[in-house]
Amino acid sequence: MLFPRLLAVAEVAWTPAARKKYAEFLPRMSQQFARLDARRINYRVPEPLGLDSASVVRQGGKAVLTLRSLVPGGQIRYTIDGKMPDETTDLYTKPLAVPLNQQLTVRAVTVAPNGRKSPPVELLIK
Repeated sequence: MLFPRLLAVAEVAWTPAARKKYAEFLPRMSQQFARLDARRINYRVPEPLGLDSASVVRQGGKAVLTLRSLVPGGQIRYTIDGKMPDETTDLYTKPLAVPLNQQLTVRAVTVAPNGRKSPPVELLIK
């Protein structure tokens, strides 16, 4: 699974140090998935962003999670019951609010337009 890792290596090698910004690289990388699909190049589908403790917003006894896919047209599927998400689990369409007073494991995957899935990413909410 060289891709999209090879794209990141190229970015590091060819971009001057003063211009290296991960936040600016992500949109450029996102544009490459359709090209890889068109060339039938196998690649690792990136997991959704936003399912990490630094991204959790606490509001009124709830944890609010805002997820984002790096794959244009990709769907985010999630579970809050600890099961592994797949194409049949809940579709993420808006920020997800889960209660803080119970221990929940939120898991999510990106499902690319070609049907391939990312590895699951998870966060334990306490």
